[in-house]
Amino acid sequence: MNELELSLKELATNLLKRDILYSRLTHTKQAELIDFAISIGRKQARKCLASGLNPEQPELYLKKYCQLEFKKHPPQIPIYSEFEVKNNKIILYLSEIEEIVQGLEITVDKKRLINLFLLHEFFHFLEYNSIGPVSRMRKITVFKFLFLEIKRGLFSLSEIAAHAFVREFSGDPVVYINANAK
Repeated sequence: MNELELSLKELATNLLKRDILYSRLTHTKQAELIDFAISIGRKQARKCLASGLNPEQPELYLKKYCQLEFKKHPPQIPIYSEFEVKNNKIILYLSEIEEIVQGLEITVDKKRLINLFLLHEFFHFLEYNSIGPVSRMRKITVFKFLFLEIKRGLFSLSEIAAHAFVREFSGDPVVYINANAK
C-alpha cells in the first residue's frame, strides 16, 4: 500500500498510467486531466466540510446520505472498500484493512485509516448522486473516421478525484494515520 507514501500528483500519475486509454494521451493532456480530476475532488471536499462533515468522525455525516456496512470477512476479490450504487451503500472490508495495518512499518491509528476509506467511497457516492461520474466528464477520441467519432471517458479520473477528496481532509495520509504523529 505504498500509495499512502506518494504525493497526490505522483499517485494521480500512477492511476492514469493504469488506464487502458493512457497511451492515447499526450503529456499535456495527462497533466490537464490530472489537474481537472484533482480540482473536482478538492471542490467537493470543501463543500462537504462547509456542510458539516467532520473528517475525524465521518460516519455521523455519511449515515445521513447512505448506508454503511463493515464486513469482517474478506471480499471475493481483493478490495478494501466499495460503493454499491444500486443499494446506495458503502462497504468496508475490515479484514483487508487489517492487512494494511499489519504491513505498514508505523503504528497506525486504525480508526483514521478506516476514515480514509469511508471518505474515499463517499466521494463515489457524491459522483453517482450529485455531481455525476468524473470519468465521464472528460472524454478522449478512441476512433475517428470521416464524420464518425467515438469518445470514451477515463475511469482513472474518478479514482484521482476520490483521492484528492480524501487528501483534502487528511493532508499527508501517512502522517494522518500515524498513531505517534498527533
